[in-house]
Amino acid sequence: MGQEWKGRPWEGAVQTVQCRLDREGPGGLFVGDLVFTPDGPHLVVRWDDTDWGKFALDVVQLEAGHLKEDPPGSGNWGYAKPIRDPRAFG
Repeated sequence: MGQEWKGRPWEGAVQTVQCRLDREGPGGLFVGDLVFTPDGPHLVVRWDDTDWGKFALDVVQLEAGHLKEDPPGSGNWGYAKPIRDPRAFG
């Protein structure tokens, strides 16, 4: 990802998104953080809160066409396309 915000403390708004997050097989419902950057919407799966700020660790860029805010203006979003979990499990 070529986002200049990656690796820096996040200072923007954080909203909520509900989506299906898949690992090795069928996934489950996941409620995560949604941030909007100049590159578009991103799901932040995991944050690192430090003394220097809040850093996004596991991030997935989302396709805006699959996002829907319900109700409009609420800050609560749904994502219609399954997402592969970016975290390493083993």
